Amino acid sequence: MQSVSIKPTFLVIGAGKCGTTSLCAMLGAHPQVYMCKPKEPMFFSSDENYYSKGWEWYSSLFCKSAHCQARGEGSVHYTTRDAFPKAATRIAKDLPEAKLIYIVRDPLERCRSQWQMEARRHPNTPPFAKMIRDRMKDEFMALRSKYWWQLSAYRDHFPDEQILVLFLEDFTRDYQAQLKRCYEFLGVDQDFCYKQDILHLRRASGYVEPTTLVKIVKRVPLIPGLVWRFAPDTVRRAVKSTMLKRPIVEKPKWDADTRKILIDRLYDDSMKFLQYCGKPLDFWDFSL
Repeated sequence: MQSVSIKPTFLVIGAGKCGTTSLCAMLGAHPQVYMCKPKEPMFFSSDENYYSKGWEWYSSLFCKSAHCQARGEGSVHYTTRDAFPKAATRIAKDLPEAKLIYIVRDPLERCRSQWQMEARRHPNTPPFAKMIRDRMKDEFMALRSKYWWQLSAYRDHFPDEQILVLFLEDFTRDYQAQLKRCYEFLGVDQDFCYKQDILHLRRASGYVEPTTLVKIVKRVPLIPGLVWRFAPDTVRRAVKSTMLKRPIVEKPKWDADTRKILIDRLYDDSMKFLQYCGKPLDFWDFSL
């Protein structure tokens, strides 16, 4: 492949349902950091993007980043090794000097959050316990939470100095300290203070609250239906994207058997990962 004229200097490689969207938004607020749009180009994971769209398209995503010391993108498919096994080797081949940021969370909670996302998108999603059992045949739910296995694909090609692991739990406790770690890792001004609202961190594990306007309008009989019926398509799309909340899907409760199924599959991998990161082995709750 031909080399790109402008390359990202870092990638947020996942994990899914662990706050990558919030992290990318926070990083992009730094005046010396450029985050491409779309946030998830999935260039290295998708065969279609990698071969059909090619380097010229990928490079164009960073054409406005010349003034920035760090430029990046965030595609969680890069640590969806079970579905996209070529991502790590492609990144190593084409971006060998790139820095990698991997943000994770309690692996059991990540599975639960993934189910909530599926349930919001697809009304016919099976109940949580059933989905866990059904998808254990191909380990769909577990593999995305096997952080050590996912990260090992990159450690085969990149030195540890080029990899920064973050924990969503640490981010929610002290996001400024974690951002400072990112700034130091990326080589940008560490004194920059992110002051915007961090409510969007909740997107990693919940739903978006409706605005006050939406709450008021919904209380008035007939108004919502009439507005929706006669509104132009452009207005409907705007309402869907900016005003209406996603369906509320309550966090499912664990039953002992389902929890044990996941723990049996995740425990060894999680212990290796926590040890590598210098975290206590009881950082996540694996009690039955």
